[in-house]
Amino acid sequence: MTDISKWQDQRASLLSRCFLCIFLIAACNAKATWLIEPSSLDLGEITDAVPVSVDFRIFNRGAELIRVEDVELSDPACMEYALSASEIEPGDSIVLRLDLHPFGYAGPHEFKAVIESNRSDAPVLEPTLRVRVLPRIPPVIFDDLFASEIRTHKVRLARADDYTGTLVRAETDYSGIQASLSPTAEDRYRILVTTVPPQPVGGEIRCRVLLYEEHRAEPEITVPVWMEVLPDIVVAPDSLQLEASDHEQFRILFTRQNPQAPAGIPEVSLPDHRFRAEIVPDYDLPNWRINVYIRGMGGATGEVGSIHLRFDGESVGEFSIPVRIQPFGPTFLHPPNQ
Repeated sequence: MTDISKWQDQRASLLSRCFLCIFLIAACNAKATWLIEPSSLDLGEITDAVPVSVDFRIFNRGAELIRVEDVELSDPACMEYALSASEIEPGDSIVLRLDLHPFGYAGPHEFKAVIESNRSDAPVLEPTLRVRVLPRIPPVIFDDLFASEIRTHKVRLARADDYTGTLVRAETDYSGIQASLSPTAEDRYRILVTTVPPQPVGGEIRCRVLLYEEHRAEPEITVPVWMEVLPDIVVAPDSLQLEASDHEQFRILFTRQNPQAPAGIPEVSLPDHRFRAEIVPDYDLPNWRINVYIRGMGGATGEVGSIHLRFDGESVGEFSIPVRIQPFGPTFLHPPNQ
């Protein structure tokens, strides 16, 4: 091969590489590329009394027009949005405004918008706002509330300078509390929040007192109410597994945690005639110890029923302890043909 031929081959290879680079650059520019700034924002602490507005800017970095097809809000009840335009020319941008109305949304929250375009090759944008909403009024807290306990908390409200309305009634969004509203002076109110037993046991209960102005369908002010409920009475054990012997004896401890709980004698309902119960006061009054005896099980195994305990006719003191009889001693498995 002559030097001229080699030079021609090298020139053709170089030109093909250049055309490939130009093609790739054009393909990249043709791909829909858009982004939003900022992608996320932490607003820190805000109050639920004042709406908040935040502007995001959406940029079109590609070579084709992009049109916003859909905007979904994570919590439409307290979020609104507005776009300065729905179409974005290449190299241009538009503004997305998110409005938050955090009234009644006490606590930490993450609000998000999901933005989709007409281009399948464009990513979905998800601007996010993180906030911690402080209630205009601190929450009423009932710590260590027993299920049958009636407790009242008093809240005093003073009129702010920018509030010109008049509160006329109080309601609640949970049947386990009642609330009353009364004016105590020209610019002050008193709210009484009272628990209504029985309460469900376990975990926290979050509810609200709603304060209304006259002829208004929506509440003007909300008072958060937080409750942590404890059981009045604890029974141990909560289930029994016994061996199928001729005689069994076990003990059930009936402990009253709430001093205000009914002070009667527990009622015991047994599965059948093989069971016998003896109710005696525990050493630590006013608790009870229940001695249960079983005779003549006759080798029966499996679930034999439940021991039901009812405390002085109060529904809050009803308990059910399932009883299971397992085979007495070890069980040996043999091959089928042995």
